[in-house]
Amino acid sequence: MSGITYTSLVDFGDLLKLSQRNDRSIVIPHPLMRSPLISDRRGELAVPRHTRLTLGCCRCAEWGFRPSIELMKGVVVTGKELGMPPSTKGADREVAIGMSNLSDTPYAFVSLTALLLAPGVGPSAVYDVLAEEHELDWYVRADGSMLFVPGEVDTEVRLQAGLRTAPRPGAPWKPLLRAFGLPLPGDADETAATAVVIARVALDDDDRRYVLFCFSGLSRSVPSRLTDSRFGMVVALNKHCAGDEIPPWRQLNSAPRRRTRASGDPSHAVRSVSADARGGYRHRLHAVASGPTPVAGLRLDTEVDLLRGIHVRTDDDLMLDIHGGRSLRFETPIDSLDNFEQLAEYLVAIRQRDDYKAKWEWLDYIVPVEEGPEFNDVIGEYIRRALIGDEPQTDLVLPSISGDGDGRILVSFPGERTSPYRVYPRWEDLSRWLHSRATSVPSLDLQRINLRYMLEGKPEAIHKVAVLDCLVTEFGHAGHHYLLSDGTLFRVDRDYLDRVDQALAAVHISEFPFPPYRGGTEGTYNDTAPDVSGHRLAKLDRTNIVLPGQTAVEPCDLVTDDGTLVFVKPKGASSSFSHLSTQAITAATLYENFAGARDALLDRVMTATTHHPTSDIAEALCARLARVENREREVMTACLLILGRWTGVPSPRTLPLLSRVSLYKTVRTLKGMGWIVEFAMPKAQLAVGAQRPPAA
Repeated sequence: MSGITYTSLVDFGDLLKLSQRNDRSIVIPHPLMRSPLISDRRGELAVPRHTRLTLGCCRCAEWGFRPSIELMKGVVVTGKELGMPPSTKGADREVAIGMSNLSDTPYAFVSLTALLLAPGVGPSAVYDVLAEEHELDWYVRADGSMLFVPGEVDTEVRLQAGLRTAPRPGAPWKPLLRAFGLPLPGDADETAATAVVIARVALDDDDRRYVLFCFSGLSRSVPSRLTDSRFGMVVALNKHCAGDEIPPWRQLNSAPRRRTRASGDPSHAVRSVSADARGGYRHRLHAVASGPTPVAGLRLDTEVDLLRGIHVRTDDDLMLDIHGGRSLRFETPIDSLDNFEQLAEYLVAIRQRDDYKAKWEWLDYIVPVEEGPEFNDVIGEYIRRALIGDEPQTDLVLPSISGDGDGRILVSFPGERTSPYRVYPRWEDLSRWLHSRATSVPSLDLQRINLRYMLEGKPEAIHKVAVLDCLVTEFGHAGHHYLLSDGTLFRVDRDYLDRVDQALAAVHISEFPFPPYRGGTEGTYNDTAPDVSGHRLAKLDRTNIVLPGQTAVEPCDLVTDDGTLVFVKPKGASSSFSHLSTQAITAATLYENFAGARDALLDRVMTATTHHPTSDIAEALCARLARVENREREVMTACLLILGRWTGVPSPRTLPLLSRVSLYKTVRTLKGMGWIVEFAMPKAQLAVGAQRPPAA
């Protein structure tokens, strides 16, 4: 067919006349695009590339629309829908409006950030949050319409959008949503905007979920409690692992053009990871690889670290690079409002798959439950059971506190206005106190009622902690197994947790008569242990071993008279307890590999026992170290000693979840190095005294 050339400025009425005369639909290009198209029932006619066909004339102001109508290819509208008065001749005539890409392909890839709202959360919750600080206009898509129109939040509408204005620079995605009828400010306007498109997805069980497509960083304004916290990660990994089993979400008339044709990465490999690193000192881990890399190669510990986000490359040209975490970020071609609905259904269907478990099963071992419907339901069930005295076994674990001297830890309960006076109370004590003051579930808000605590004799340093942050408990609910610790609710895989507990239960309990725990700090216990034990222990706490070119390392806390190295830590938050694991593994590695470290250890013990009546400790340790020199295995013993007040039989099972996992990893690592591992949990003999509030 021959090319047709038009002038650069065309009257809308003339276009309608041309359409009527030639029985053709007039395709008006996006003003940023180069190659407008003209189509009729017989096919497409090419338009010379130099032609720039835009909508604009003196009637624009009269009709009330801008000189450029920015709509995507394939949309069919009438003159009235574009703002033409109904009385105007030809206003009812349908006009097909479209565009072609700057790169001469008919599809434009758009950057999307998708969130999945949690079950039971609808658009109204999103509206309430987004409208708190900025003006928010709401739009809906009527059935069959090609444009958004002003409306109200409606759970029955399949597609709706919010537009929030703010004094920020413009963004390149604005023309896309402007094309769909959202009155976004122009590029020259100093007032820019963020936007969200909400697509409703109907599920098989008559339930419904909502997918949010966020633009210009608006996803950061949506609270975690409203969303599925693992939506992006699971979708990314399912898409990554399933490969061709999950086809592209749409078919294009022509293949998308890219600068390079990239193939997908192996299903076990990633391009980057973000995680909460919990082994050793807590920190946020973000590692970027130069190519596809296993997670272990990025120093991610799958036993302890909590994966927060990944970047994977797939075989799907329409979702090539995917960043998944709470949200899902990717580029894909969008050319109609229908695409948002199709894409939402596609993503929700992928979220319901479990392809990732073939290579990423460990992700389900420990899953943090963010604040939201599931969190509220589980905590509410625990409170309900607590109020009727049917709560699962619960331990009260106070935060670690540093200090010297006698230093008993004193606590005051919620509502007590006096200085803390209770010595290391148990959950049973606190529960009775709460029962005497709570008569209904709402009155027992464990997140907002606090304990106050301090070291005895230091009333100037009183600390405060939420009751919820001190509880350690686990129970089943609604078909899942939950564990509460460190103020965080975890959904845990029961089989994995059983493996951890069985491994810890198999560890030998030391038969050494360690001194009882009297309620003080770790430093207090270590300072008094040698004398209380009758000099059967040597204290190495607060000493260091420094080798040339190495950082200082704590040798251990105590050494027994049979040459066992003892590492001491009170029960407490996992963030401080992880130091026990780090110290034990680091010290053992040094002693196994460096003769200088073994010599320095023996020297520290001899110095610490200078005033002891016997030299049994140094002699026993020297005999063990000599066998290590000969590369013998199962010679050195590491005893992990945990201080605290125990409910029932002392057991690591009552420790916070991540402390248990950290111990599990430490035991496995030390045994792999050829060490013998023991646990010690000394009996608590607290000098409680009069448990009465101090006189006013």
